[in-house]
Amino acid sequence: MRWNGQTAGTTWMQQTLVVLFKYVDIRIIYAIMSIWLIWYIIMRPSATKGIYRFHRFRRQRTVLQSCIDTYRTYYNFGEAVMDRFAIYAGYQFKMDFPNKAEVQHYFEGKDSFYLLFSHLGNSEMAGYCLNTPNKVMNILMYMGDTETVIQNRTNALARNNLRVIPMQGEMMNHIFAITEALDNGEIVAMAIDRIVHSKPIACPFMGENALFPIGPFRICTTLKHPVLFLSVIKSRWNTYTVHIRLLDHTTIGTKVEQTNSLAQTVVSVLEEMTHQYPYQWFNMFDFWNKENE
Repeated sequence: MRWNGQTAGTTWMQQTLVVLFKYVDIRIIYAIMSIWLIWYIIMRPSATKGIYRFHRFRRQRTVLQSCIDTYRTYYNFGEAVMDRFAIYAGYQFKMDFPNKAEVQHYFEGKDSFYLLFSHLGNSEMAGYCLNTPNKVMNILMYMGDTETVIQNRTNALARNNLRVIPMQGEMMNHIFAITEALDNGEIVAMAIDRIVHSKPIACPFMGENALFPIGPFRICTTLKHPVLFLSVIKSRWNTYTVHIRLLDHTTIGTKVEQTNSLAQTVVSVLEEMTHQYPYQWFNMFDFWNKENE
């Protein structure tokens, strides 16, 4: 099963959610969602199997524990999706940034850098809640989602000096946009765990090789700038914690060797974070299934 790039639900349902969040307490919607999730889990057997197998085999949990963990993951994922629509409706979440002082100069300085992220936690929230007034942040984004999500996402990001670089089909226009952004001293943000029109690279992750897109790592080692890794973890019902780490990777060797080295470094950091927050691993398919090659 491959990720299809779309948020679940019809356009009408998504538009209704945006309106609903303007008038209903977010915790009431969480409560309704917790019951509705039972039907959703049953109707999504492939995704449910992927999450179950993550807890059962990657984390070595018992059958009963894995079933409970699967529901817990789905609930956290449901909150993450609901929070996105709450943002579209104007809701503001609290953002904790423990090591802000350590990385602030990257965001305030004139030099470009890469900000890599994954689908552990809710990294999209950083774009909605973190302001970068002195520097434009460009987010490389697959444009296969629904029109409602794309439009609301673009509007919400624009308020915080963020810009979307669309990635559509096999076209390589995004490479030119990335190069221009870096030449202008801007930030380029890219996901490292969605294989969409990119060759894969195998990296050890949670006890077994998994496939990651080679594209982001190849870009970082071709157009050399500092590389930071971002994870945004939900810590309370109305609060997210931002984790950003500067990655120390080699610039010695061939381009292939540098690309492989960076990929291994990033994935090792992702693995460390996944062990800490396993219920916020939101890759809703069997990430280690060889059929995804």
